[in-house]
Parts: sequence; C-alpha cells; structure tokens
Amino acid sequence: MKNPFLNRKFSISYAIVWVVFIISQIAVLSLFTNANVLTAIIQSLLSNISFAILGLGIWFVVKYNLGNNNIVQTITVFLISGIIVIGLWMGFNFIIQNLIFKLSIGSISFVNHPLYQFVIGVFLYIIMVLIFRLLILFHKYGEKAKSEEVLQKLVTETRLNALKAYINPHFLFNSLNSVNALISSDQEKAREMLINLSDYFRYSLKQKDIQFVSFEEEIHYTLTYFKIEQQRFGEKIIFKDDICEDCKIVQVPVMILQPLFENIIKHAVAESLVTINVIFKANIIDGLLNVELINNYDKDGIPKKGTGIGLSTTSERLAIIYERKDLIEYSKKDELFKLIIKIPVDF
Repeated sequence: MKNPFLNRKFSISYAIVWVVFIISQIAVLSLFTNANVLTAIIQSLLSNISFAILGLGIWFVVKYNLGNNNIVQTITVFLISGIIVIGLWMGFNFIIQNLIFKLSIGSISFVNHPLYQFVIGVFLYIIMVLIFRLLILFHKYGEKAKSEEVLQKLVTETRLNALKAYINPHFLFNSLNSVNALISSDQEKAREMLINLSDYFRYSLKQKDIQFVSFEEEIHYTLTYFKIEQQRFGEKIIFKDDICEDCKIVQVPVMILQPLFENIIKHAVAESLVTINVIFKANIIDGLLNVELINNYDKDGIPKKGTGIGLSTTSERLAIIYERKDLIEYSKKDELFKLIIKIPVDF
C-alpha cells in the first residue's frame, strides 16, 4: 500500500481530524485551567501539529510490521517506537514552550502536567496505530477482492478459450478426419480416439465451477487432450513423462497445463517437418511443485501466430492466485524450448 499521505482525500481528512483535536484542546485548557485563550491556542497548536507530523513516522512503523508473524517482536517494535515518538513529542513541546516562555518574558505561561501529557501521547499513538492498521487491512481486502475478480475473469477466459478449441470446427474436423482414416486401417485406435474425445468434452464441461483439482486429475485430462493430438500427428510426436508419486496429490489450478501443451502443438508440432520430442517432468523441491515441459522445434518451420492464451494467461493466473511473479520461467536455446512452472504445495 502506498503512503496514505500521498492521497489527497486522506490528507484532507487527516488535517480535519487534527483541527478538531486542536479546537477541543483549546476549549479544555481555557475552561478547566488558568490558561488564557492565547496561551491555550499556542499550546494546542504546538502539541497537536507536532504529533500530527510524527504521525508520518508512525505510518512506516505500522506498514513494515503488519506482516510480521512474530508477536513478541511486533509488540517490542511498537513499544520502542511508541516510547521514541512520545519522548520526542514531549521533549519538543518542553523545549519550545520554555523558549516561548523566555522570549515572552513570562507573559505566556503554559499549563504543563507531564503525566497528563504522557497519557495523551499514549492515547494518540495507539489511535494512530489502529487507524493505520485498519487502513492497510481495508486496502488488502480491497486488493484481494479485485484480484479474485480478475482471477475469475481469467479462469472464465481460459475455460471459454479452451471450450472454443474443443468445439472449434477445425479441431473437430481434424480429429474426426483422423478417426475416419483410422477406421479402415486400425479400428481399435479409432475407437480409442473417439473415447478420448468423449472424455475430454465431458471433463471440459465438468469444470464449470471448479477452481482447483489434484495434479493427477489435471495430468490425466491434459494428456487425454494430448493423446488426441498424438493420434492426429502420429509418429511426429514422441512423448515421455517422469512424474513423482507425491506430486499427484498436490492441488493445482484447473486447466493450468492444457494451454501449455496446446502451445507445443501449435508452435512446435503443427508447422514442423521434424519429429518433436516432448518431455514432461514433475517433482517437489523446497515446497514447490516443479513442472517442466521440454520440446525441440524446427527452426526452419513457419512460425504460427498464437491467441495469447498460453504463457501470458498462465503466468498471470499463477501471479494472482499465489501472489508471486516468479512461478513461471522459460528459455529457448539450441532448438529446445524449456518451460518451468512452480506451484506452492501448501497453499
């Protein structure tokens, strides 16, 4: 969250609150002490304006300690900062008031009750800490709500684009054409391809209200899609996988893999004249599910323009869900494309 003092509305509200404090203290000093109106005004202005300025520092103390899960450390930091703030405030008022007293040759004599001033300082410090904490929490709540809204839009977009691919006439034409070709040469493979198509349509429609699935389920249906494409392209694709058993129970965002495999088909297989080797790996390292997709590509192949649903959408989904921007990386070197996505296990 940015410094709230940079926000015009907050700064105006902050100033109004302090004006109310100043007027209230002037009234208290004038009515309940021997201070005249001029003395009350000067003392109230010095006391409240100085604390209002110190409030800038209190904001940073609150901001940089809100996420600290160590309760003892947090309490210690707030106690020390409170002592420093109140000490600076009381010291500043004492010095300025004494200076004004001397310059006025005793005509302006302030009402000083150290204990009363300390209690007021503690009260103001606690109030400001609570206000700043509430501001940050409301800001985080608002950001979370916005993120969830954006995430929902991204998930919807991913599903709609995926469903478009499933029912796209071109996709269906190619798949059914492959089935037709296999019927006369290999009826078993044709039957298998039809079953895969049926499973894939069923899975895509089932994900309407689901956000997370087990990695095992995600792999199963993503590879169902990939098998359909393998049957279309035949020996043009060689696929190998290495998935650790512990990975399979990890919960992952639904349809997080399908766009990545679709990219391989579009950008490596479809326009290539060479055999494409696809390696799919997954293991758990340092609390992260590491998923690797490696494939070669034909450097002389005609590049095919994508729809943008692949890497960019996957990266944005991961960033919003896990609030991290380092969960996807890729490289293109020596005619090999390597993609790694990382998914926190304990989320």
